[in-house]
Amino acid sequence: MKNSVAEELICITKGCGSNIEIECSRNSYDDCIEGFLHCKDCRALYPVLDGVAIIVDDFAGYASERPKILGRWLVGSKSTAMKEFLKESARCIKTTSENRYEEGGVWFLPYLAMHSSRSKVDKHFAKITKQDFRSFYRNVTELIAHRFAGERVCLEMGCAVGTITKELAEKIDFVFGVDQSFSFIKEARKRSRVSNAEFLVANSLRLPFATSKFNLIVSLNMIDLVDPDKLIANIRSLLATGGNVVLTDPYDFRDDKGNPRTLYNGKSLRKLLRNTGFSVDPSTSHESFIPWILRINNRAYIVYFTDLIIAKKSR
Repeated sequence: MKNSVAEELICITKGCGSNIEIECSRNSYDDCIEGFLHCKDCRALYPVLDGVAIIVDDFAGYASERPKILGRWLVGSKSTAMKEFLKESARCIKTTSENRYEEGGVWFLPYLAMHSSRSKVDKHFAKITKQDFRSFYRNVTELIAHRFAGERVCLEMGCAVGTITKELAEKIDFVFGVDQSFSFIKEARKRSRVSNAEFLVANSLRLPFATSKFNLIVSLNMIDLVDPDKLIANIRSLLATGGNVVLTDPYDFRDDKGNPRTLYNGKSLRKLLRNTGFSVDPSTSHESFIPWILRINNRAYIVYFTDLIIAKKSR
C-alpha cells in the first residue's frame, strides 16, 4: 500500500470515522509491505500484509475464512508485533475451508482466467459465440472512459483483479479498487503498477472513506451478492453531489441455500435509485442485456445477461 494513501482513509470500527495513520515496518520505495494502520482515537488496528491493507472491522473473523492464507502471513511476516497480532487471530480459527474467492477457493481460478491478458481464445467456446471473456469488461471500460474521462477521484467496488481499475487510472486522476478477496487484491497490485491507483481489502458496505469523497463509483455485477438497499445507500453517501455511479448486474439473487429468489429487477432497481436520490441517465432508462461470461472449466460456462445503469446523485 502506498504510504501516502493512509491520509485518505478513515477508521471504520464502531462508526469511529477518525483519521488513521500508518506505521510501516517494511517498506519498498513508497509502498508499505508490512505494518499497521492505526486509529489514535479508538486504537483500532488494520494490518498491511504483502503490501495489501486489510481494512475490516473484524480481522479475526476475516482470517477465520482464510486459514491457509493466514498460515502464509504468519510464516512471511517479519515483525514481532505482526506475528503476535496474527497469532491472536489464529486462535479464532474454527474451519479449514478457504473463502471461495481466495486462492484455493472454487471461484478464484475462474475469475483469474476471465481477467487474464495471457489467456488464449477458447476454441471450444468460440464455436457457439463470438464473445470472449474480456468483451464485457472492455465494453464497459470504453463506455466509462468516453463518458467520464477527467473525473478527479473514482472508486471501483468489487474490483476483483483490477482489470477496469487499471484502465480507469489512465483517464481519471486517482482510482481506488476495493474487494473482500485478499488474493484478488494482491493480484490486482501485481498487474496494475500505476502511481494513481490503490487497491484495498474492504467490505463495500463499510468502506474507510469519508462521505462525498468520490466523483465516480463503479460497481459491476455485485448487487446480487450483497444487500442492494445498503449498497445503494452507501454509494450515495460516498458520492459528491452531481457524482455518477455505473452499475451492472444480472439480478441472479439466491437464498442461503443457493436457490433462486426474486428481489430486484431492472425496473425496481431503477425505482430504488430514484427513491434514494439519484436520477437515472436517459441512455440507460430501459433494461439492457449485455453478455457476461464466466468460464468454470473447459466444459462448463455460465452466461449471464447483465443490465447497465448510469445514475447521478441529484440530492
